Amino acid sequence: MPSSTLIGSLGPVIGAILGAILAAAFSWYRSRIKPHYLVFEEQARTPLEVIEEAREETEISYGGSKVDRLSLEKIRLFNHGPKVLKDADFTVTLNPGVKIVGTPQPKIMPRGEGKIVSPSQEQPPNQNEKKFHIDYLKPFKPYKQEVIIDLICDGEITDVGVSGGGPEWSAIFWSLEEKRRRIGRTFVLPYLLFILLNLVLMIWSLFVPMKGLAGDMKAVILTISGVFSGLLGLMVGYYFRLWTEKS
Repeated sequence: MPSSTLIGSLGPVIGAILGAILAAAFSWYRSRIKPHYLVFEEQARTPLEVIEEAREETEISYGGSKVDRLSLEKIRLFNHGPKVLKDADFTVTLNPGVKIVGTPQPKIMPRGEGKIVSPSQEQPPNQNEKKFHIDYLKPFKPYKQEVIIDLICDGEITDVGVSGGGPEWSAIFWSLEEKRRRIGRTFVLPYLLFILLNLVLMIWSLFVPMKGLAGDMKAVILTISGVFSGLLGLMVGYYFRLWTEKS
């Protein structure tokens, strides 16, 4: 039996085996116990810069008090778990030397839910910390409920952290740097899958000539791989530049 005929006859069998493996993996993923996370995602870390020529003649104040360096920390909060979270507390901590001078009432999206998240009555002694209380927070996936927290600060914000947790939930904080890394990983994984599929098709084409639709698909995958390669190069260059600047 020619090798091309043998390989062609094994194609449906291999496809069935791969399909069964994928179905089993998907079933396991859906049935596993999912952890309950509150996700705190840093949205912005913005200093208020005054031009050098006007710096000596400019005085900045907030709430009637003088501020040396006004800055804003914006955090998005959402419930990544499957159940409504009730009666929980968390604390936002900035780097030492930064003073939190104001905390506007957190914005609840969609609007109309009221003050379900607000600063706690009892606050930590350190001025770079702020404690919040959650009355309740619905799961984000079905309800799209999220909270935007603004911290008005005096000082340069270089480090942000969130602490909190309970018997049924934990807190996860995604900084701006972590968000960039997550975007990078989300991009690189499809790229690697395209490369793997491209290699499989190239090896397969050595034994089975590809014509018609199969040949067109191979050409499309090669084109997409080339596009991803160019974008991946830009991302690697960007992260290398950030790493060099920090070093």
